Amino acid sequence: PFALAHDQHALRRRHRDRRAPAARPLDGDGAVVRARAVLPGPRAEAGVVAVMLPAACVQLRMQPPPVAALREAGVRLAVASDMNPGSSNCERLSVPMWVATTHYGMTVEEAWLGVTRHAAAALGRSDIGVIAQGLAADMVLWDATSPAAIPASCGRNLVAAVVKAGRLYSV
Repeated sequence: PFALAHDQHALRRRHRDRRAPAARPLDGDGAVVRARAVLPGPRAEAGVVAVMLPAACVQLRMQPPPVAALREAGVRLAVASDMNPGSSNCERLSVPMWVATTHYGMTVEEAWLGVTRHAAAALGRSDIGVIAQGLAADMVLWDATSPAAIPASCGRNLVAAVVKAGRLYSV
């Protein structure tokens, strides 16, 4: 499963449409057609984010989303765990990242953007998802030699520490 989410305020400003939905389910090739119908022109600039739920997709035996078509259409790709016992009993973020990179065809960089900056954009939050001066210092410190090691770990706990509001917590 995955859905097309967008910043309602940006969409409404751009198209003066007060009925714009917060999220729209997508399936197969129709995803890109609907993305173009909702937002003609560059989708990333208009706030469009496709929210991928890789662990749920595997557990529910669903087809992967059309990542290549969404990428080509300029849609930002978010990756989420959708942690719930009914469709995605997955507590580690590395699992959805692994599925996104191995089964969805996303690059490691796209997976990392998907769980950080693009996930924040799907929530309409500009104050999270990036490391920058003046923003909350909430982050996970990983015991890994490269960014690719996290999705490749496929469920192993590589968390070394957590920083929340600038305070370090060991795990």
